[in-house]
Amino acid sequence: MKAPHNTETLSLAILMLEKKRELYFQVLKNNLENSYKSLQPVNLVKSGIKELVGSPEVKQGIFSNLVGLAGGFITKQMIIGPAAGMIRNSIGTVLQIIMTNLVSRKTASLVANDPETLISINK
Repeated sequence: MKAPHNTETLSLAILMLEKKRELYFQVLKNNLENSYKSLQPVNLVKSGIKELVGSPEVKQGIFSNLVGLAGGFITKQMIIGPAAGMIRNSIGTVLQIIMTNLVSRKTASLVANDPETLISINK
């Protein structure tokens, strides 16, 4: 900056620098508030969940698991029925777990091999 020649120009330059300093201070203050808000634990958890749910791999896993759970439940209901004894319920639960694992694995491999299905899951 050039050296001012008279007091009026010097006063004007000081005023401009003070306004510039106030503007920079306000911008700094706003950035600090935004940083503080984004680093709060609640907001960190929210952003983490958004990133997690937004990923196609997670959606694919959720879809596979839901189909597996439904398959296991339906298998148990079809084989055991609503009214059963303790031994039949235990056998039904074991069958449900086995079918859930089989169906979810098969669904995961089918979805992974078929890009069209993956696109429809992500919508």
